[in-house]
Amino acid sequence: MKEHKPNFVAGLEILPFQDENLPIHEVITVKGLIKFAMYGKTSEFRVRTFFTKEPETLAWIDSFSNDDVFWDIGANIGCYSLYAARNGIQVCAFEPSPVNFWLLSKNIGLNKFGNIVSYPFALSNENSIVRWDPNSSPGSADNQLSETKQATDPTAIQVYSIDQLIAMNAAPFPTHIKIDVDGIEPLIVAGAINTLADNRLQSLMIEANENDLDRLSQIKAVLKGKGFKDPISRHEPYFDENYYLPYANFLFRRE
Repeated sequence: MKEHKPNFVAGLEILPFQDENLPIHEVITVKGLIKFAMYGKTSEFRVRTFFTKEPETLAWIDSFSNDDVFWDIGANIGCYSLYAARNGIQVCAFEPSPVNFWLLSKNIGLNKFGNIVSYPFALSNENSIVRWDPNSSPGSADNQLSETKQATDPTAIQVYSIDQLIAMNAAPFPTHIKIDVDGIEPLIVAGAINTLADNRLQSLMIEANENDLDRLSQIKAVLKGKGFKDPISRHEPYFDENYYLPYANFLFRRE
């Protein structure tokens, strides 16, 4: 039987488009496979460097217990969220970038994990709706909220503080938090004062610029006041001669 086409498409040429079936790559971990959909060179880079870019983050996640709850703030396309979920950890993945959230959600669906929830909003020290200008490149890390919001920025996004989310029962209480947001780390920490004081929170890993002493001092002062030890910092030698040189992961554990 000949397919009947509605009149509104009759005579119109089908336009070029990107097939929705994105390339899928399987990463083999000791706990099993993780599937990733890739869209653009930056997302491919993240999957290709899964084991080599931040091995300290993978080792930290390996130290979690099965009854832990991991908050991944700045989850991007989900590399570390999915690794924790594959390890049997309950995961809350926060990613405000629309294109990254799309890939994050697609990756969660590919793996059919029932122990991970994704949240399409940002975290800071306030509860509000702000304007921002997200980088539209899939997998990009340059999607942070500015401390100075511009009314002309094209995207409006919901922002919460960690303490407010806990008070709302919007997510289970975290035992471990990763903050990788490239810019407003002190504001996120400032919005988590009550959470930081709770002994159920065991550790935080925060990526920060080692040369930005003011921001680091703010973060360390708050965490030390809430019972966390001086951090262990690490960045891989691979990044010593390029853009990533001043950036390191700072791991704070409770005394």
